[in-house]
Amino acid sequence: GLGCWLACGIGAVVVAALTDYLVRFRDPGIRVLATLGVAAVLGWSAYRYVYRPWTVSWRDVDLARRVQMRFPALGDDLASAMEFLGQADDDPTAGSLALRRAIVARAADASAGLDFRQVLRPGPAWLAGLAAVGAALAAGLMASADPTSAQIAVARLTEPLADIPWPQVHHLAVQNPIQRLARGQAFELEVVDSQGAHFPSEVRVHYRFRNSDGSEDVESEPMRLVKGMMVARRERVTRPFSFRVEGGDDRAMPWHPVEVVDPPAIASLRVTLTPPEYTGWRPERSEGNIRALAGTRAEIAATATKPLVSAILVANGQASESRLSSDGRQLIVPAESGPEWILDKSGSYGFRLTDRDRITTDGEDARWEIRVVPDAPPTVSLDEPRPGENLFVAPQAVVPLAITAGDDLAIQRVELQFTRSDRPGTAPVKQSLDAGPAQAKPARQSAAASEKTRGQGERRSIRYAWQLGELKLPPGTQVTFWIEAADYKP
Repeated sequence: GLGCWLACGIGAVVVAALTDYLVRFRDPGIRVLATLGVAAVLGWSAYRYVYRPWTVSWRDVDLARRVQMRFPALGDDLASAMEFLGQADDDPTAGSLALRRAIVARAADASAGLDFRQVLRPGPAWLAGLAAVGAALAAGLMASADPTSAQIAVARLTEPLADIPWPQVHHLAVQNPIQRLARGQAFELEVVDSQGAHFPSEVRVHYRFRNSDGSEDVESEPMRLVKGMMVARRERVTRPFSFRVEGGDDRAMPWHPVEVVDPPAIASLRVTLTPPEYTGWRPERSEGNIRALAGTRAEIAATATKPLVSAILVANGQASESRLSSDGRQLIVPAESGPEWILDKSGSYGFRLTDRDRITTDGEDARWEIRVVPDAPPTVSLDEPRPGENLFVAPQAVVPLAITAGDDLAIQRVELQFTRSDRPGTAPVKQSLDAGPAQAKPARQSAAASEKTRGQGERRSIRYAWQLGELKLPPGTQVTFWIEAADYKP
């Protein structure tokens, strides 16, 4: 009975202490219930295994019945003999005295050679003792593995209402504390354990929003483990909030306020477009979207809504610094030491702005279009004679030529080029058919309108009487000729 009582009592203490160690009860009420549970197990097991067996009074007749169960050959004689021996010889209710004595004598003869000690069963006592020793060893091993925790667990169990805290295991810390955030941007949170402990099974971030009427809304969501950190992300934040993180036994992180401010932006913008020099076009201005001839040089002067510490132009994936004024509100592209911005392909552009509060915009919210119009090479066609039409003429013949040349901007020259079979290996002879000025005149169309008028540009029809007599061609000579046109693009 003592072995069972010790096994139950020690087991109850170990289970309660181990549960408190793993769960870390914070509610005193739960700790009180755990203490009462251990006390109930101790009381019940003491009553069941110690008090009741100790207080039971065994009669000789009851013991005789137990012996008869072990030695069936005795039948019921032993119990009857014990009962008859307790009766007086002259008891009128006991029946025949001779019969009683005969049963007693028969029981004595039958039990004379029996060893009544075989009735005792030591196995249950040994098992109960081993259970008590095993429970004590388990408790001792747990206490020796972590003596401090064992002392705390027992102290919390014996004094459930006392303020005896567990040593904190998790120490969550914000890796990237954010105090200000641009309106409309995403909020990203990274949390680590400051002492390198493993993260608990669940870490949650709580967001607290204050409404205009003074009430508060609290939202929470689980964080994700990414590369050894717990991370959370909230898209397009538009109002201020506070946040805190809880996980494991770390529930003491204070609320961290986050102020939501308007990000820096471009208030006004003017683009100056300087076309390539060969076009002869005058510079023009644009208010944001750009449409220009390939090779045009662009310059930007802009005003920001807030003082800036950095402004980076991001055009077609390429970044370049801007020059800022002393007050940080004016920006110019290109910077003094930066390369010129030459437009060579279509796309878009924007600005990555950083104000003096270190609020940065990524340049994706406000973007402008870039439409670059390529300067196509000129076209030329031989209308008379038709290409591939071989002519047989006399050495003094006059060959009429009809040519059509066109360009999307302007034609600089049209030339007749030919070779002679009587002078093999010599360079082609060039003869001008039409020529414009050395430099293009100021255009009749602007760079912004060049896309709309593409294909209209300039078109010339040329008729030329080719005097073959001037070439002094021997009879039988073969002349191969073609027409070449050029525009002003180098």
